[in-house]
Amino acid sequence: MQVHQQIIWGQTMLRYYDQGDFGRIETGFALDSHLWRCLRQQFGEQAGLVLVQQMGIHYPDLASFRKALVERIGERRVEAIPAQLWKQADVGRQRFLEGFEWLLDDRQTLEIYGHILEWSHSVQKQLKTEGLSQQSRQTIKASFEALCCQEPRLQHTPRRPWIIFWKRQKPFLMERSRWRRPISLSLSLEAIKSMSTKDH
Repeated sequence: MQVHQQIIWGQTMLRYYDQGDFGRIETGFALDSHLWRCLRQQFGEQAGLVLVQQMGIHYPDLASFRKALVERIGERRVEAIPAQLWKQADVGRQRFLEGFEWLLDDRQTLEIYGHILEWSHSVQKQLKTEGLSQQSRQTIKASFEALCCQEPRLQHTPRRPWIIFWKRQKPFLMERSRWRRPISLSLSLEAIKSMSTKDH
């Protein structure tokens, strides 16, 4: 699989995560162990003991999930729950993170290699139209120096982060699904759904 395909795939997956709509994976809301620990820390052990009874119960929408929490710990406490914690109750988001949370750690690496990809495409286009000459070599060198100025992190980026990215990406789709290549968002989301069906 070519490097540029991996970069584009990673960028696509991160855009999907950033938009915050995980309905293509699974809909509904539920209290998972991480969210439960956060609420126990915020409201105390007693509230934690009450909320543990809600774990594993699937609600079709945020309103019904919120109503269930109000019945357990009261509206005043529910009003105090931070917005970020409500996002954690999204079942589709939970499934996404089960398969691709490591992508969030590699966001910076993908941004840097994304700039390199754009630059390499421009170089390929230039060579196809102008050919290789002393002038084109100077132009390419100048464009790379400009890229380094635009993206200072590029000067300190070793090859190792990309190797780590590939090693993280490959096992998921080879071990948890039948697809060897994460060539599209649709296939990747299907892989997550397949994984969640087997594990839940």
